[in-house]
Amino acid sequence: MAWKVMSSIICPDTGIVYSSITSMKLLKLIIWYESDVYLYPGDIITPTQSGVIINGRFQRLTLYNVSPYRKNFWLELEDKMSCPYNRHPSAGTCHYSHQCRAQKCPHGFVTNPHALNVVRMRH
Repeated sequence: MAWKVMSSIICPDTGIVYSSITSMKLLKLIIWYESDVYLYPGDIITPTQSGVIINGRFQRLTLYNVSPYRKNFWLELEDKMSCPYNRHPSAGTCHYSHQCRAQKCPHGFVTNPHALNVVRMRH
């Protein structure tokens, strides 16, 4: 069964991404995951026995939780995340990047190299 991503938010304190997804049968879920891939609205996820295919390409993804989508819960998640880009995606700078634990910043900024022991460049 294929799933379409409706929205995603990231928690920079943990690096976990929360994505609201919907099936073609209009079943809505929230997935909690960690990956080098950030799921954007419109992305298509196809689970298989050997992993996950995202937009036609096999991707590594560590899935932590799946819960039913509830609008109030989603709004609460959005409100609690400290990533400034969850609320203001057009801002030009990130003042939280020194604390960010995301494997890869979905907004293109350098993440904390001490948290991951790697240096990321704006892409």
